[in-house]
Amino acid sequence: MVINRYTVSCGTCQTNHTLRISLGTDRYQEHTFPCVNCGEDMSVRLDIDFDDWGKFDNLPGFKAPKTKFSTVSNCEVCQAEGTVINLDPNFLVPENFLHNKYYFSSLHQAERLGAFERIEKTKNSFSGKQILDIFSLVGGFRNLREKLDFLIKAWSLHNRGKENLALEYLDKLAEDLFDKSYPLHESIQMFSALFIGEERSEEMKTILNEIKEAKRKNSLQYYNLRSYYLEEHVEDCLERHLESFSDYLKNYDDLLQLYLYAKQKQKIPEDISLSSKRFRNLKMFYGNIYEHITSSIFILAGINNILSGRNFDIFEQMALKKYMTINKANRANPFKDRHSFAPVVKCLDSTLRNASHHGAMKLQINSNIIQYRSGGTGALNTISYTEYLQKCNEMMFSSCMLLIVELRILKNWI
Repeated sequence: MVINRYTVSCGTCQTNHTLRISLGTDRYQEHTFPCVNCGEDMSVRLDIDFDDWGKFDNLPGFKAPKTKFSTVSNCEVCQAEGTVINLDPNFLVPENFLHNKYYFSSLHQAERLGAFERIEKTKNSFSGKQILDIFSLVGGFRNLREKLDFLIKAWSLHNRGKENLALEYLDKLAEDLFDKSYPLHESIQMFSALFIGEERSEEMKTILNEIKEAKRKNSLQYYNLRSYYLEEHVEDCLERHLESFSDYLKNYDDLLQLYLYAKQKQKIPEDISLSSKRFRNLKMFYGNIYEHITSSIFILAGINNILSGRNFDIFEQMALKKYMTINKANRANPFKDRHSFAPVVKCLDSTLRNASHHGAMKLQINSNIIQYRSGGTGALNTISYTEYLQKCNEMMFSSCMLLIVELRILKNWI
């Protein structure tokens, strides 16, 4: 709950700002926000050294990690105070507290996300001197940016045959996260399970039980589906999931702001200010991950066919060859009545995808509202940037759930 203060002036109009930046859970954090006067974006960065903690002269016994503040674009450090701006990488800041010089977003938002309820429910298991990590209590884990980077590098190195280097990064991934280092596919599965969190663990368990039932009901057709996946799709499917993780990392500072809320399936109020807003970088994220997910859900469609008493490649109205050519917006239709699979596909929005891929999305000036048209010429729709970020996180969760399914089938862990 440490907040550092810095003063910067806008590089465009020289308006001064006093930044109250909450120290987050990663070794560095970036914030992109509009100037309160001219509206032009400014960007700053905070590097945090969690291995070097210092004391406060006016707060005996209190320590905080050492930090290094730097400007990134369109601003410079100044001496004079200005309009207060509250910035937080992990938690949202209500609009009416954006300029409040006493607001602690981590404390207030952690309460909203149920941290203190969890403390109350589990207080008997804590020792009297134990320090509680509020971030972990609401479903987060520290150094997520770094862990994502380690996972992506290990995966990429493995694909290029650099096994020794891949193992080094798997060891780094395991530190403070797993009880020991695991091979690549186990590490990917375990990380994906941590990423989607407890709220979706039961949904994931139900999906895997459905696959087990399909295998029990008709093992021949299950293994035929597995063979089809291994022979025709495994490399492309796994590569798409790797791309999704990479895209998430590239847009981490924006997406992380809604990560915990999406993870807990929280409804986000409209009066929210974002501490980072780089819409230009994030325009294509939804459309790209939509393509990745809809390219892989044939696996669920095949399992549904088996559960429905048919061969894995026979649908009610077509065969698999035809199914793989239909519009991706319709590929979840064959199992729309199998509610156990709904958590993977309920976040799919073809209108938003089409707008993303046709460059028909625009963030309104001095606003939190995105305007978009399906296919570039359809009806005009609107969505808040906050909701868009939440949808992007939900899509990432769906990708992780599909990835777990694919790894279970690939490694014959069902």
